[in-house]
Amino acid sequence: MKLEEKHKEFAVKCFARFMTRTQVLKAFIEEFEEEVFQPPNSSHFPDIQADIEREFKGESVKKTYIAEHLEEREAEYQEMYGISQGQSKYAAAKDELYREAEQAYAEYFRDIYSYEYEEAIKRNMSNRLRRLNITHRQFPEKYRTLFNQAREEFFANYRNESLQNPENVTLELETLYGYVKQRIFQEKDPQEAMKHLNLAHQILKTIATYNAINAKQGVVDITPPSPKALQNIQKALTDQLKKETRQPEKPTENGNA
Repeated sequence: MKLEEKHKEFAVKCFARFMTRTQVLKAFIEEFEEEVFQPPNSSHFPDIQADIEREFKGESVKKTYIAEHLEEREAEYQEMYGISQGQSKYAAAKDELYREAEQAYAEYFRDIYSYEYEEAIKRNMSNRLRRLNITHRQFPEKYRTLFNQAREEFFANYRNESLQNPENVTLELETLYGYVKQRIFQEKDPQEAMKHLNLAHQILKTIATYNAINAKQGVVDITPPSPKALQNIQKALTDQLKKETRQPEKPTENGNA
């Protein structure tokens, strides 16, 4: 599948909403399913086809499948007609049952191939979409404005959500924690990773404190239990966002999506 502008813009907007690559891939497939999953074509992923055929069209796998299928049918005949008569009827129908087993295996192989083909599509698409996250070194510069606009819209919508509901507050805190945790795993600089780690720890403590307050009170005061901690979290996230949206270094020769 060739990525068109509408596909790339969709992915950029998803990443701007702090979605993980797995979440972006899932949303992308839901939006463009018919375009993503075209009928299997061996020319698209020849290595996948070769691997599957080597494993599932080999005589050993096929013989084992058919033998097990015939054993099950023989057992069914004996259960229906008794051992002696069942063996006799099974012997008379064995050629037909063998063809039935071959057909069953052919259908099994098609299912396996379709599954492996779809998994190959997902892996390939995931690798291509990751370049449309602003944190990626090959992020296309022409989508920077779109990314920033989508992120501003995301923040605006979040600010409009009601925080009177304790579940919303918890969800917001968990969203922040998930984002910071993602940054920890992505960061290669140990010192920078430690900053994210400390921030994640602050958010976890805030979540634990908030949950403890909810457990003790019937009516929850939505004032944060530690205003200073939340201010520190807000400042750290703001600094990180400024760093992400800063102009990148000059792209490499392969810097295009």
